[in-house]
Amino acid sequence: MMMIPQNTNEKQDILNNIFRDVPIVLADEGLHLYFLVKDLSEELEAFIFSGKKDRAEYQVFSEEDMREMAGYWEGLGLTVTYHSQRMEYMNNEIEIIYPRICDPETGMMISLIPWVMLPGRPYPIFLYLFAIWHYYSSEKKSMRLSAEAAGKLFGISSLNKSTISRNIKAMDRLFTIFQIDRPLSTESREAPSIKDIIRDIPKMLKECPSIEKLKEMYGDRAGQLPEQVNKTGNIPLALSGIPHEYAKVIKDNGEPIRSNPHDSRKRPARPRKQGKRATKRRSSFVESKEIEEIRKAFITKCRDIIIDAAVRYHQLLL
Repeated sequence: MMMIPQNTNEKQDILNNIFRDVPIVLADEGLHLYFLVKDLSEELEAFIFSGKKDRAEYQVFSEEDMREMAGYWEGLGLTVTYHSQRMEYMNNEIEIIYPRICDPETGMMISLIPWVMLPGRPYPIFLYLFAIWHYYSSEKKSMRLSAEAAGKLFGISSLNKSTISRNIKAMDRLFTIFQIDRPLSTESREAPSIKDIIRDIPKMLKECPSIEKLKEMYGDRAGQLPEQVNKTGNIPLALSGIPHEYAKVIKDNGEPIRSNPHDSRKRPARPRKQGKRATKRRSSFVESKEIEEIRKAFITKCRDIIIDAAVRYHQLLL
């Protein structure tokens, strides 16, 4: 999903007038906007913070709230459809059901997605952010260790260092566009109420210029990346509000991993060059209670960072 860079005062004025203090994310894939929902249904909120699955599907809003929303929007001539995305988390796999509201006259549409969800990605956004933040925050820089730490914390055994590498590059690109020169806020921001969402969604659809119009304001620069600015410093700066102690998931010591403890071949072993072979060590993690405390605390900080970026920059962080 390509995001539209924000370099012009004209575009920023338009966004401020329509989306002031609203966590709306712009994407240039058609006429599509994403509204990041902070206050989720009780069931989805409980799953995010506990990791305990009690159903296969979770909805962004309660059934009662969704009926009220859909009835009001459809009464104004808007269409409401429901979509799903698979998410893996805490050794579980679920489907997240979210609504999409469309204005048939303009084709503009807004998907109301939970703040944890990255469109088209299998894991919650806080897993990617933790792995990236851990890499920059830990004393020993190792993408393998950061992937292990994130996988242990959020119950994803398949996470590997190549995923961390790809997402660091993706974040570098976006943060260069943002021109971020301050830490993203970890202070809780009041979320729009259900009544605000019901009232404001039609207004956003009617008043927002089309994505094509926004792209016209850029000409050939739409989707183009500017020169790199402060490439090595903007990610650590933007995420510097996260307490350093959250990185202490892996203990300092570890047991050697012996991939071949004995040679079971009947024939003589082939001679090998003498010399000390590098020994990988199996990571040793802190106690499960500490893991749970770190996970919940990081998720809370991450939620505030994501909402801050969506309100100020109208962008996702990856």
